[in-house]
Amino acid sequence: MSLLQKRIELARLAEKRTTTLTWVGLGLMSVQFGILARLTWWEYSWDIMEPVTYFVTYGTAMACYAYFVLTKQVSFDAAAGLLSPLFTVKFSPAKSKHALGNSFTGDKQTTKIERPKGF
Repeated sequence: MSLLQKRIELARLAEKRTTTLTWVGLGLMSVQFGILARLTWWEYSWDIMEPVTYFVTYGTAMACYAYFVLTKQVSFDAAAGLLSPLFTVKFSPAKSKHALGNSFTGDKQTTKIERPKGF
């Protein structure tokens, strides 16, 4: 198996992991919404749940601000950049495990990992 084939295989595995984590995040947000809705409309009243939803919303705002502080990006298009570290975290150890180093790009000076075209 050539280095390029190994790189493509590892990139596919990293992409699959990143996509899975994205869907898990959406699922967890849906569960959070469902729990808050259930507690608000069936178990308790809005008077009890209002402070809870306030803190949940404030926590979300803090997470968004932390994202801004770390990336210095305001646009929602920049949210796609969040997936890149997930891709790199999954891809880099696998690359080392298969002894690919940076040689799979053909350029010894290349250290940035880029996704293959079509991913």
